[in-house]
Amino acid sequence: MTKNGRSRFVPLSSRAVEIISTLPRTDERVFPVSDYTVDCAWWRAIKRAGINDFNFHDLRHMATTRLAKKLRELTFQVAIFIGRRKVMA
Repeated sequence: MTKNGRSRFVPLSSRAVEIISTLPRTDERVFPVSDYTVDCAWWRAIKRAGINDFNFHDLRHMATTRLAKKLRELTFQVAIFIGRRKVMA
């Protein structure tokens, strides 16, 4: 479930599914941590690394750009994969 309340399909390799299925669960989340916990850990890591002006969302942009460069012929599928609701043909 995304932050806007919509569900999203995230394709995983069979190996990823296998690993995730072995993890202990206390609820439906794979990693039962709060948004606050992730946010604190992110900013602590950024501070320790001495990085300025780098937000968590920037990782999504970087990963998408690298994936699109590797899969130029599949740009439409990449757009769907990252959750774009409207995709330019």
